[in-house]
Formats: sequence, structure tokens, C-alpha cells
Amino acid sequence: MPTPFDQITEGNRERELMLRVRNGLVPNEQFESLVLPLFLKVQIQTISTCNAACVMCPWPETKGTQPQGRMEEHTFRTIVDQLAGRGVERTSLFLMNEPTLDHRLEALVHYVTVHEPRTTSVIFTNGVRLDGARAERLAASGLGEIDI
Repeated sequence: MPTPFDQITEGNRERELMLRVRNGLVPNEQFESLVLPLFLKVQIQTISTCNAACVMCPWPETKGTQPQGRMEEHTFRTIVDQLAGRGVERTSLFLMNEPTLDHRLEALVHYVTVHEPRTTSVIFTNGVRLDGARAERLAASGLGEIDI
């Protein structure tokens, strides 16, 4: 049985496949042929920094051992261009970082929205740098979901 979070975040293709898998309707020998051709959910981390130390995130421990910086816009556009038209249902613009620290966030969300309008753009944020005006700009750029 899917978790409540999965019920909210999974799209139709994932839901249908996982329903069949969970109900034992997919024999092992057929599973590989039913696997979807590309990811349904993608996370793109455009900046590596964070302004918090959330208990569930390894960033406080990895910040000193992993390269830090900001993704070049050309790299971001290349990734999004490669995802366009391939059925990616959720594009999350975060991973182990605070996405609102990237001053380009609205423009990046807009690029995703224009080049793959069928995906839902998502961020998870600690909310420190999120005020009403920024939330409105993110919504106007096409952001489909903000989780705080």
C-alpha cells in the first residue's frame, strides 16, 4: 500500500505500474519489460549551500567533504532539454541544499515550465528566505509545489 506522501507525489504512470507490482500482477520475468523508459521524478541541485542543519539532511556533514558551488546555467538547461518530452512527472529543484539561496531560482523554474510544461516543478525549503513576494514570484514562474 502506498504511503500518503506517495499518493500525493506519484503520477498516473507510476501509480498504475506500482499498483500492478504491489498486487502481484507482474511476474518477475515481465517486470523488466514494464519498467518505464526514463525517470518519473528528477532532482536537480542548482546550488550546494544551505543555511540550516536539518536533522534529516546530510549537508552539515558533507559540506566539508564535497565540492561546493553553483551549477552553471548552461548545464541546467542541458539537463532540462534532455528531459523535455520524456514524461518526467516531477522535477524537484533541490537535493541536499536550500534552493531559495539560488537567486536564479525563479528563472530556472520558468525554464523548466516552458521546456517541459507537463512536469510539476517542486522545491522543499526551510522557509528562511521565503516570504510572500518570493512565493508569488515562484508561483508566477510556474512552480507547482513548495514544501516547507
